[in-house]
Amino acid sequence: MPMDFVVSAYKVMSSVSSLLVFLGLIRREEQGIAKIGTESAAIIVLYGIGVIMMLTGGV
Repeated sequence: MPMDFVVSAYKVMSSVSSLLVFLGLIRREEQGIAKIGTESAAIIVLYGIGVIMMLTGGV
């Protein structure tokens, strides 16, 4: 994979993560998956995807 594509993928993931955090601050959910909000569950999923991307050497 070209390095520019990998860097772009990480930039998109960080932007989406930031957006989800801001949405979680604006609209707080009391219940959801494992009694956390949907935005928190989405952040955990994105984190897992990022870890897998780093371990496999890119996208």
